[in-house]
Amino acid sequence: MKKIIIYITILSIGIIAGCKKSHQDAIPPFIIPLNRVFTFDEGRTPLNNNSGVTISVENPSRQVSALSDNTGNYKLFIPFPLNNTAISWSKPGFGTYKLFLTTTGAEYLGINDINLGSLSTVRINSASVNVVGDSIRVTFDASSPNLTGEKYVRLICRTNLGAVSDTSLHIYGQEIYPVQNGSNTITLSKDYFTETGRALSGDIIYLRIYGDAYYSNICGPVNGQIIFPNINRNTVPEISFAQP
Repeated sequence: MKKIIIYITILSIGIIAGCKKSHQDAIPPFIIPLNRVFTFDEGRTPLNNNSGVTISVENPSRQVSALSDNTGNYKLFIPFPLNNTAISWSKPGFGTYKLFLTTTGAEYLGINDINLGSLSTVRINSASVNVVGDSIRVTFDASSPNLTGEKYVRLICRTNLGAVSDTSLHIYGQEIYPVQNGSNTITLSKDYFTETGRALSGDIIYLRIYGDAYYSNICGPVNGQIIFPNINRNTVPEISFAQP
């Protein structure tokens, strides 16, 4: 995922003039200029309208939110302190991205511009896997109403534990692969698993294929679970192979 890094300064703006709320009910006097959020289709094509993205700050005591304008600009008041706080970016048709904040009393936050990808339209209709020498060949049939635009899939894997899905623990699969409608083959080297310490020779790798977006809005891990907001769960059961 391509990111443009910015640094965000939380500015004290004082007590809002004319505010008649009690001190407990008033929005904390801090403002966080989070620059812009950019919306994309399921590939890398930017959309013309970045408006309507809800940016929310959530913590145990309150929720504060703002909406992006057509250019993606927004300004957001943020509760303080920042412990047990999450910032989310959401819009219908797009996966929700969440950033979890654990710093207490921070005056500076390093947050990236947000590229919000659309939900994947790719459906997996069949899948098989074969080991050829030191290579693993994953073959599958994909279909999507998106006939000409970019489309992607994600391979989610787990070692020696079956029943793998996008909600399983101890999974890996941070890479996405471009696909087309119809038959596709992805060839992996055995080193993809061994050099990263994910598997040893003879281990059983369980693998499941999902449609996903280029800007996939991955979050977490949260309680050990990685969240894939943009994946298409119209897929087939897992396939497996013995690591060469």
